[in-house]
Amino acid sequence: MAGAAQMHTHGINVQQNIPLVKTLLYSYDLGHVPSIKHGKDNKQKALAQLSCQMDLRIEKCGLFISTEHFFLGATPDGIFEDGVVEIKCPISAFGMDPDMAI
Repeated sequence: MAGAAQMHTHGINVQQNIPLVKTLLYSYDLGHVPSIKHGKDNKQKALAQLSCQMDLRIEKCGLFISTEHFFLGATPDGIFEDGVVEIKCPISAFGMDPDMAI
């Protein structure tokens, strides 16, 4: 059995990693960022318009976790009979015709 002096180790400076851990564990409010505010302000309108135009009953949903790969998850904006919906409201496309924005 190898002694402690013979083992190769890799040290981690905990103090240097505290800011990274805080960033990963604690969320920050980004609602003041114009592009994020635009998306939040328009997401529900876009869902309602999509539902009306496509004649879909879109339901709100939460987190889906893969049963095969438990480390994979998704949080779509809605689900309907045949699929999922993910809404994007880019501020760069504001005021554009949908065909032009795509």
